[in-house]
Amino acid sequence: MNVLDFNGQCQLETDDELMSRLQAVRRGADGAFVLDHGGQESLWVHINGDVAWLCFFPKQGHPGFVPDKMWPGEHRDVRFLLVGEHEGDAISPPWYQLLPVEAAYGVAVEFLHSPSLPASVSWFEL
Repeated sequence: MNVLDFNGQCQLETDDELMSRLQAVRRGADGAFVLDHGGQESLWVHINGDVAWLCFFPKQGHPGFVPDKMWPGEHRDVRFLLVGEHEGDAISPPWYQLLPVEAAYGVAVEFLHSPSLPASVSWFEL
């Protein structure tokens, strides 16, 4: 699988390689990753500390899918950097589209094994 993040682009093949990359490539609390298998499907993983936000794109031009009602905690505002790293590129999705970072790690591993909409998340189509 191809991974684009703050450190550039690489290819990963195993769960351990992916988990290591997701946990290590950060700018402070921030992590941003674009995962793809060379086709049109991609999974974007954004991390800020213990909170994550995902977006799955099934094909180019599709607005994507985001998590829906997966956040178990309080309502909160969280800012996520995109792969470009610039604060001007930051996004702040609604709290109900957030999920715990550990759940996002599981979704990324699921996508590693199958380049389709991960079933472990309740998704909302944009």
